[in-house]
Amino acid sequence: VGQTLALSTPQRVHALVLGATTHRPPPAPFLALCQEWADSAEPNTSDAVDEFMRFMLPPEMLAKRSGQVLFEQFRKRFLLTERSAAGLQGQIAAMRNFESTADLSRIQCPCMVITGDRDAVIPPQMSVSLAEGIPRSRLVMWRGAGHFWWAHNSTEVVQLLCDFLEDSDAFREDSAPDSSH
Repeated sequence: VGQTLALSTPQRVHALVLGATTHRPPPAPFLALCQEWADSAEPNTSDAVDEFMRFMLPPEMLAKRSGQVLFEQFRKRFLLTERSAAGLQGQIAAMRNFESTADLSRIQCPCMVITGDRDAVIPPQMSVSLAEGIPRSRLVMWRGAGHFWWAHNSTEVVQLLCDFLEDSDAFREDSAPDSSH
């Protein structure tokens, strides 16, 4: 969504954070899992969600007690969202068909691409490629983090995002106070 907005209405996007995303379809194993989930009789059951959620956190994190607690918290919140097979099919189609590689150089605002080096959904090399395609981008790769990279070091993530957005705003031409008032 962020890429599309930056490409379609660049005048409205002054800074862009792209995390856990890519410029082309995710790997086939993840798409196959999503398809299996969408094809299940009950997409909102815990079995379907559990398999999906295991892609989000790295195995090393899940092996720790703190990772298990985090997994359960995410799982509980995830199960609160009602999903339909039709909605999941739409999401899968969007993932399979998304391709913005040729357009990335048109994103001219400051951009931060964030990933975890253990992301099984969007492998880190896809984030590297995404960042390389955007002229004013910066890549941040969280060591030991998976697809849910923001859960890995949440305090540091918040500080990183705030600093980036503040720095980006400081360089906007129209961010200076209007002295005519």
